[in-house]
Amino acid sequence: MLKIISRLAKPTRAALVWATLLAAVLPASASASGFAAAVYQFTDPNQAIYFEGRGWGHGVGLCQWGARGRALAGQSAEQIVTAYYTGATIQKTIAPETTMRVLVHSQYAPEPAETGHVTGKGGRWQMEGSGVPAIQAPAGAYLELSSQDGAPRFQVKDTAGAVLGGGALRAPLVLRPLDGNTRFVVGYKPAPAAPGKPGEFQDVYRGEVIIAPRPNGVETVNRLSLEDYLRGVVPAEMPASWPSEALKAQTLAARSYAIFQARTRSSERYDVDDTTAYQVY
Repeated sequence: MLKIISRLAKPTRAALVWATLLAAVLPASASASGFAAAVYQFTDPNQAIYFEGRGWGHGVGLCQWGARGRALAGQSAEQIVTAYYTGATIQKTIAPETTMRVLVHSQYAPEPAETGHVTGKGGRWQMEGSGVPAIQAPAGAYLELSSQDGAPRFQVKDTAGAVLGGGALRAPLVLRPLDGNTRFVVGYKPAPAAPGKPGEFQDVYRGEVIIAPRPNGVETVNRLSLEDYLRGVVPAEMPASWPSEALKAQTLAARSYAIFQARTRSSERYDVDDTTAYQVY
């Protein structure tokens, strides 16, 4: 919720607050049916309006629409960032090899008659984990998750459905790309359609996918480089058609936020998730 506060108004007299505010800023021609285009100015130079509130999600830092407006007004990415992060300085302090761990699905528990798939497309990939032999798989092969007597199981199958290996899912499995073009499709991840790509959805991931059994179901984490992570964040947080300085500011803010989370959550199973609770990915 957003509230408007007049600096000179008395906070304990709500009716007087609004009466004072409206009298100060509305022209005489304004009516209840609408407002004519105009510039409103206080008669008292000590008076001001404050907007208090927050957007959806974590509510920290840069406002995307504000960044767009500032960029259209001619501000640089540096000016935009320092406007939202008072006293901040911009400097390169982290190597691009930094990895991010993104929770993309939790508590997946297939019914006895159903299976969930993670497919490696575009190139070869490998599955490895503690206590199980490593399996190299061709493009199009998939990891199949199922349940037996309430316990999770896995199988790796090639494009023809032949089983390359499998067993009980007792410890985390890592699906690792072996080619630069390999991407993983998490088929049980609810995802919207990919804009401009008919038949494709936003359930395709760069980097590694970690499948881990948890008490309430299977947890799926995407582990990838910081820069690849940003490729999935910036277009989700801000349209690519917006001014380049706004996009640069979004990238600076997203990178800084990601690094902070990675450093403070290093002992956790993941650094961020893919929702507005952290940043959309």
